[in-house]
Amino acid sequence: MPVEPPPPVSFASVRSLWARVPHGRIARDALWNFAGSAVPMLVGLFAVPVVARHLPADDFGLLGAAWAVLGFFALLDLGLGRAAIKYVAEALALPGAPRLGSIVALSVAGHAVLGVVGGAALAALAPWLARGALGLRGAIAHDAVVVFLLLAACVPFTLLAQALRAVLEGARRFDVVNGIRMPASSLNFLLPAVAVVLGLGVPGIVATLLLVRVGVAGATWLAMRRVLPCNLPHRPDDLGRGLIPEMARFGGWVAVSSVLSPLLAYTERFVLGAVAGLSALAYYTPPAEAVTRALVVPWSVASALFPVFSAADGAGGRPAAGKLALRAVLGLTAVLAVPAVVVVAFARQLLTLWLGADFGSHGAVVLQVLVVGFFVNALAHIPHGYLQGLGRPDLTAKLHLAEVGPYLVLVWWMVHAHGALGAALAWAVRLFVDAVALGVLAWRLGGGAARRLATCPDRR
Repeated sequence: MPVEPPPPVSFASVRSLWARVPHGRIARDALWNFAGSAVPMLVGLFAVPVVARHLPADDFGLLGAAWAVLGFFALLDLGLGRAAIKYVAEALALPGAPRLGSIVALSVAGHAVLGVVGGAALAALAPWLARGALGLRGAIAHDAVVVFLLLAACVPFTLLAQALRAVLEGARRFDVVNGIRMPASSLNFLLPAVAVVLGLGVPGIVATLLLVRVGVAGATWLAMRRVLPCNLPHRPDDLGRGLIPEMARFGGWVAVSSVLSPLLAYTERFVLGAVAGLSALAYYTPPAEAVTRALVVPWSVASALFPVFSAADGAGGRPAAGKLALRAVLGLTAVLAVPAVVVVAFARQLLTLWLGADFGSHGAVVLQVLVVGFFVNALAHIPHGYLQGLGRPDLTAKLHLAEVGPYLVLVWWMVHAHGALGAALAWAVRLFVDAVALGVLAWRLGGGAARRLATCPDRR
């Protein structure tokens, strides 16, 4: 028997918001998100070396390319998944969940079309990617073609699972989402390790990854059917009243940020390698990777808050959402401040313990600067999600567009002047400017109202 969707959440007052949302629920959702990302990373930490030891270098490189292709095609949804989370959360916040069936249908259909088109394109390009782009010859070229064809079959199931997962996140069922994500993402590392021990080649390994994708899509579909009513009425007139352009516009702006964010996040590494050489990049990369991985903490909180902000926007509760965003920033500050200070104070000792005295002497100051940038960026996750939850992804996308040119100039100049330290300084400066701009935009959009609300006593 299907489980009924959660009752509509009223954002009419601060009291109702705090009664239904903050006391434990957001923290629990954030912990689920953290576990869903951290557990597979730990599994990969032990499983990837097993794969590397059993595969020849060329085969391991091909498997690495396969993992990269799967990650790339996860971005192919063009922001539609983020749009689905927002609109599902908005619908569930209103009596009767209007347009919910149409939103789900549009999200699933859109992801399915993108998946089929992306998979067909990858299949068509498979021979060229293997023999042209990678320049492979002989047996490994044949294996590479088979690998890319298997990856092409993965793409539709990957995007279908993303569509269904977005619906569950919009309904704030992060327990279900991560209950599927943890074992599935762990299998992405465990199955290749088992496969190489059994003597399977890269095509056999990728075939197991395809089975995982099919299983995830099926499990997420069943979970969605249990969480939401079985009869989700889809009214074509909803689409005609603007749902398609609404979600396309929202998703388009999100896609701009999704494309630019990795570019901005890794630009300093490419410039550092080109200008200062691979030795400088070698000292920079480990602390930079460690700091980047730690961003899973603020991401977990921001992801848990995004459907809450979206529901608040749909139910007319921007002031209460603004107060919640402010509390989230203060909470992240309290959680992250002490660890950040400890890492800055003992950067040399920590790097020496982790990677040796050479890294400790060359990378300590770099790590200190990166941790400051991490701390600022962690807090910026909240206004970023707040702006998008309130229906303004265009603001975050335009901010990223405005940052590209100045940041490239800054990185080039700072790396030429200070090497690896200059790369870290440029990265931290951009994140500081980004955080301040996001905070100002969030304040202007709804934070001022939250401040006025916070100064008024609750009416019992």
